[in-house]
Amino acid sequence: MRKVVLSMVCLFIVIAMISCSGSSKQLTDQEILVIVYEAMNGPNWRDSQKENWLSEQPIGEWKGVETNDEGRVIKLELRADSVTELVPVEIGGLTELEELSIFINNDGITNDVPAEIGNLTKLKRLYLNLSLFIPYEERPLLPDITSLVNLEYLFISGFRGSIPDNIGQLSKLQTLSLQGLEGKIPESICQLTELKELVLNTNKQPEGEVPQCIGKLTKLKKLSIDYSTGFAGNIKRPNAKFPESIWDLPNLEYLFLRTVSSAGGPIPGDKIVKMKKLKGVTIIDCGITGTIPTELFASGELRTLDIYRNAITGTIPTEIGNCVQLSSIKLHHNELTGTIPAEIGNCAKLTLFLLNDNQLTGNIPNELAKCEKLIMFDLSNNQLSSNIPADLKAHPKFSSFKF
Repeated sequence: MRKVVLSMVCLFIVIAMISCSGSSKQLTDQEILVIVYEAMNGPNWRDSQKENWLSEQPIGEWKGVETNDEGRVIKLELRADSVTELVPVEIGGLTELEELSIFINNDGITNDVPAEIGNLTKLKRLYLNLSLFIPYEERPLLPDITSLVNLEYLFISGFRGSIPDNIGQLSKLQTLSLQGLEGKIPESICQLTELKELVLNTNKQPEGEVPQCIGKLTKLKKLSIDYSTGFAGNIKRPNAKFPESIWDLPNLEYLFLRTVSSAGGPIPGDKIVKMKKLKGVTIIDCGITGTIPTELFASGELRTLDIYRNAITGTIPTEIGNCVQLSSIKLHHNELTGTIPAEIGNCAKLTLFLLNDNQLTGNIPNELAKCEKLIMFDLSNNQLSSNIPADLKAHPKFSSFKF
């Protein structure tokens, strides 16, 4: 009880000091934190989220707050489930901030992130995560963050608006993740040559194509672009070409593209053989044609091969058995022909194996029984033999397999 009284007294004193000092006075970091606490409904935060807030402890001891040797706030992490307002304009006064993370799970936000966030020019990491359950039209607008030229990490989720045309100004970015936005991807994104991770998702109707200059981002290790987030069922693919320059990314490890194009073209074996670090390939509903190149399995590093709802033709290369780390093979809803290679039995870590809705023929290889970790298995809607190998019938998950 005494702690509660002390906290309330501290709050009233700070607010009174701010009120009496006039608008010309520069607020201290502690005063700004008090305003943030009050504006963001701090009294109703969970106890674990507001530990030491408004107490006699130094602000560096307040939950989610870190200070430097001069007592200035350099890191602020706010987690709140009962917020109706986002951060107040005073947040721009925390001019030594290097990291700002805000996690809000609420569906009643009434304001936008203030433009003053652009004053935090020392920020290296910005993480703004709102609940995606907020109806799109009611989400706060994406703030203008292009003045934050020292950013190395940027994650924004749950906002509306388009990606700024001048996003290329954030030239130090190494990680860029924008989720829930609309419009097209500006070509200036190709100026972010320090990027190692790029994630762009939208739950609005796709617009335009992925810039063909994406291949300039040669430091990329992860590329994920999804135009169908939040849509139930099929979404109309944009009238756009597949970004073929992605096959020029030598350091790429994980590729995820969904519904980004209507004209995909083939996967070039002569280029993909140079992508020796590739561990995961997921291409969904992008109009990909041609055959699966054997060069895809040359490094033996592949863990995921999920190329489905496309127009892949030809056979499944026997070289797939070189990738003993494969845990997922999803090639369903294509136009594959020929037999299922017995070499897939080398992939002992395989858990997901979906080849349904193709034109496969021949016998089901007995070697598939070696994949003891399988939990999803579907070979339906092909022209395969109806004879199921006895060893496969003895598989512990056989009752859930589809043929």
